[in-house]
Amino acid sequence: MKIRRIEGATRMLGAPADWNGTDVPCDALPILDTETAEGHFMVSEWAPEATELNALQRGAPLRLWVRGTNHPVVALGVGETPEGIAGQRPYAEADANELRLELVLRAGPSYRCEHRECRAYHDRPDRFDRCPTCMRKGYLCGSFERETTSTHYLDWVARQISRYRKPAAEVANG
Repeated sequence: MKIRRIEGATRMLGAPADWNGTDVPCDALPILDTETAEGHFMVSEWAPEATELNALQRGAPLRLWVRGTNHPVVALGVGETPEGIAGQRPYAEADANELRLELVLRAGPSYRCEHRECRAYHDRPDRFDRCPTCMRKGYLCGSFERETTSTHYLDWVARQISRYRKPAAEVANG
């Protein structure tokens, strides 16, 4: 599952102080603090990868992992359906690449270059841990406010669309 930034996030949770991260990474988690009749809850959002979505459609269960020996009160739920192919037709009828594109666009980019002259969005650093756009090292940040109207964000969306959709000439030629 890929962490999504929940709308209205009130804070970011980091890894516990004693987490070494050698076996499993613990990325920053945007949460929305909310009060209910049952008390305070922290809500986060997650987007399934295409393979996970496929497994869920075939009946695989969701699993909740809780660190420790005392189980806190937890809940699993489904958020509201965003606009897009999910609201137009069932996933069973959707093209696999369209599903992947929809999931990637929902989850959004994982990194943004924080250099004042770059600000590009990316899914991952290059193999030397640099920004793939400006090639600067040490400026990619995984926790940021998504600016969906910026040209850098729109460039990222265009790159994703071209990655998951075949050009019309390729489709016509089979």
